[in-house]
Amino acid sequence: MLAQRRESLAYEQHQPEQTLLYQLVEAHYPALIDQLAQQGKSLPDHVYGEFEAYLK
Repeated sequence: MLAQRRESLAYEQHQPEQTLLYQLVEAHYPALIDQLAQQGKSLPDHVYGEFEAYLK
């Protein structure tokens, strides 16, 4: 039984690019940045950094 637990605890690499959230952010984030720039606005640096890190 202990061997079964170890197998079930094995690390499985996440694949966020296959999620709906990732696909939506990837598709619409550039337009958001462009729209904000046209208005003379931008996201706070920490928010911008989080989006960029998420998409990498």
